[in-house]
Amino acid sequence: MQRVARLIARNPRSLQLRAASHATSETPSTSSIATTKMESLLTGDIPVEKRSLTRGLAMNKFEKDFMIYPEYTETDDLRNIEGFVKILQETLERTVDERALEKAGELSPEVLNALRASEIAGCFIPKDYGGLGLTYKDFMKINEELSIDWSVATHTTVSHMVSSLILLYGTEAQKEKYLPAIASGKVRPAITLPVGIGSLTSSAEVHGTSVTGLDGTLMAENVQAYGADKANLLLAFAYVKDASKELNLRCFIIDRPQMKEGEKWETKRDETLGLKAVDVSRVTLTATVTEQSVLGDNGKDVASEALSCTRMPLSAAAVGYGKRVLEDIARIANETESLITPGVTLSAHSHIHRTVSQLSLQLYALESVCYYLAGLLDEKLPVVVDVESALLHRLTRAFLRSTTTALLEILGTRAVDSRELFEKRIRDVATLMAMISFITTTKKTPPIIRHGDSVPYTLNSITYSRQPNHPTSNHGDSVPYTLNSITYSRQPNHPTSNHGDSVPYTLNSITYSRQPNHPTSNHGDSVPYTLNSITYSRPIIPHPIMFDESDTVEQVALATMSTWTSRMGKQSKGYSTLRRLLGAEKTMADLRDPKLQHFIAEHAHPSLQLACQELEHSMVRLDAVLSKLLSTDGKQVQADYQSLERLVHVLENNLVMVCTIARASRSYSVGLRNADAELAWTTWLATERSRESWLHLNELSDCFGLYFRAIQRLIDSTELEPAQVGKIGARVGRLQDRITSGEELREFHPIGRRGKTLRDAREEVTATVVGRIDSILKWVR
Repeated sequence: MQRVARLIARNPRSLQLRAASHATSETPSTSSIATTKMESLLTGDIPVEKRSLTRGLAMNKFEKDFMIYPEYTETDDLRNIEGFVKILQETLERTVDERALEKAGELSPEVLNALRASEIAGCFIPKDYGGLGLTYKDFMKINEELSIDWSVATHTTVSHMVSSLILLYGTEAQKEKYLPAIASGKVRPAITLPVGIGSLTSSAEVHGTSVTGLDGTLMAENVQAYGADKANLLLAFAYVKDASKELNLRCFIIDRPQMKEGEKWETKRDETLGLKAVDVSRVTLTATVTEQSVLGDNGKDVASEALSCTRMPLSAAAVGYGKRVLEDIARIANETESLITPGVTLSAHSHIHRTVSQLSLQLYALESVCYYLAGLLDEKLPVVVDVESALLHRLTRAFLRSTTTALLEILGTRAVDSRELFEKRIRDVATLMAMISFITTTKKTPPIIRHGDSVPYTLNSITYSRQPNHPTSNHGDSVPYTLNSITYSRQPNHPTSNHGDSVPYTLNSITYSRQPNHPTSNHGDSVPYTLNSITYSRPIIPHPIMFDESDTVEQVALATMSTWTSRMGKQSKGYSTLRRLLGAEKTMADLRDPKLQHFIAEHAHPSLQLACQELEHSMVRLDAVLSKLLSTDGKQVQADYQSLERLVHVLENNLVMVCTIARASRSYSVGLRNADAELAWTTWLATERSRESWLHLNELSDCFGLYFRAIQRLIDSTELEPAQVGKIGARVGRLQDRITSGEELREFHPIGRRGKTLRDAREEVTATVVGRIDSILKWVR
């Protein structure tokens, strides 16, 4: 506490910062969607809606406690962290020069000293290990200020990532040794990415000398790393052969000062589009490792957590960045004269209003979800936020894309002018999104060649020399020569490999025989032997495959459906096409007119009644569609990415509605200054996202989704000529396009047709669609 007091003693306006330690030394994990720990929480006696917010909403189950927005329980706590953040903000504004940092290619000593003086590296480390032990909400507020430059935010994120992994997976000895050193700034941590990410020619393997394979030499080459150049502590991922000779991914702690003489730690800086002041490099490493240097029992879980633990800090940094972008847009729009309408500024144009309004609503939603989840974790409740963390990551990426789009739409060429900071920030955001897009899913696939075991290389030469003082014999096939080298080059214009001249093959053997009737000579280096063959094999190395948001979509959707199926007791059933057609109208009726069951509005402010009803309608519709989807398609839905993506979009909308409703209700109840605006934003967001979810669920329902998949399965199971399949696909495609675009509904619109209501039109279009698809099915048969 004395150290914390010294941090803010320079500013008399600030109060003493509360260094609240966590109840335990372990950090809650927000990743590993299907881990054993989370499965045990979800399969216990406590209802799933009390453990997982998103899963409960998907099952149409509601827990009123989730409608309470987590906040600071003590006013002093809020004032303390605001005082600390104010000091940090002023310090960073004095020391951070974006242009100078980019030109130097690294953070300046002034910035590093400012971060070290504020003990940013120890903010999230518990007091027991020398840190400040701040709460999640405190940490989010700090990360908002660190986004003053994305290079600063990324630098601190690496330190947070390493300390979080050691805190979560490390032994007590590892925690006591490294966490205090990281918190004090004595240790500069770095981390490598698992093999295959960033470079298909990277390799990292431990050549073990023990049964477990964990004692030996870690040899890594061309592995991408963050902060490795000036680091003295490295978390390195490498593959280890276990007792069954299987390669498993493990994580090792490499302490640079303890490396032996002759061991290697070499880095080569990468040239990135943005984030020029961030050390992104390729590492070549040779270091001795032991079982005491292993972090965690499963390297795949550690790698997954390494990605996931950065999601909440990144979202908070995106919130801070978004606020700065809106300030810049407002300033420029109010200062720049319009070229279309003389005498007015850009702020008078309606399209500027629309762009700013949409970006502001996205920012409000992202900030609400970010601090909602941070507050849940601070409550130390036995809740699972794996799905919510993944959805927050999607919201963050979508918001960062929107900031770039808004800058380009409003500023035009000024946004890409290299003399402006906007151009640098756009490059930084693009690079950052590329760096966070990977997911560590391993597959046993070759790192380079994917076209069989043929090697696209040409043998150039083999050189060997005669062994001196060797009793040469000419009466057998033994050759008294020593192999010196084999050289080969890549074949030009070969379609297989274009990743450099390194060859991922292991030399197995060389066989040659003595040439018959050759006048053998022992007085020179000419060898009377004929080369028969050279054999080598390709090493099979499991490595992570790079994914974008598609893998997150599959994880979130499948995790939610798995819980839904196990809890609701739904089993996959075979439904005939006729039964699906007959039940279509009932499904559409449930989607059109969902009934309130939970009356969520009773647990929020009365002004939010409409928003609460929209949330409950979305819950009822999602449950109905999930029931139909899983009972009809079963496991086949796992391969239907479009259905999974729509499902995840609905889950995301539900999460946003809950967080914004809880936040607005709390703001109005305590009398915050902008509570009226929050009520309006929340009502608009809930209405817009509920309608959007309705459209997605309509596409997933029988009339707009399962019919077409049923037709596809029927085509696959029927022996048809290619021409017939093409005609079917064209007819179904045209019908699907009409439905998706709304053209099929507009054809039956009630306007101008006496006595027709909108409900009559919907019933009419449903019957027409059913009839048309039925005719296609008959034609196929």
